[in-house]
Amino acid sequence: MSSGKCPNCGASTLTIPYGGSSQREVVVSCTYCNSRFSVNNPYYQPPVQEVRHTYNTTNYINYGPDRPRGWRYARDREHKFAKIAGYVIAILMIPFVLGIWIGYFLMAEPYPVFLPIGFTGFMLLFYLLASASDRELKRRKREGISY
Repeated sequence: MSSGKCPNCGASTLTIPYGGSSQREVVVSCTYCNSRFSVNNPYYQPPVQEVRHTYNTTNYINYGPDRPRGWRYARDREHKFAKIAGYVIAILMIPFVLGIWIGYFLMAEPYPVFLPIGFTGFMLLFYLLASASDRELKRRKREGISY
C-alpha cells in the first residue's frame, strides 16, 4: 500500500489500497472528509499484446533454413545435378568395377571379396540415386510442380 494526499481536504494519511495488477484505477476514500475519488493504480501492469503477422499467399515456397527437408522437397536444380552426376559417376565406374571383378577371379591369390562387392554397391548407389532424381523430376513435370 502506498500513501498520498486527499485532493479535497489535503489530508496526508490517505492510503491507496492494493488493487491488483489488472485494475487501471483504484477507488479511494478519505478518512477525514469521507470523499471518494479514483486514482491511478501504481501496481497496474497493462496486458502484453502479442503481435502476429499472417501472410495469405498461395505460391510461397520456403527456401530458408526452416524449409522442409527430404528428397521430395529438394529443388529442381539439385535433382538435375544429382541425376547428371550420378549417371556420370556410375558410367565412369563400370570399367573400374569390371576390372576389379576380373582381377578377383583371375588372380592366383585373390584379394578379399568385400572389395569388388563394395565397389559394385558404390556404383549401384550412384546409379540408383540418379534414377530416383530422374523419376522425381518426371513426376514434378507430369504434375506441374516446380521447386
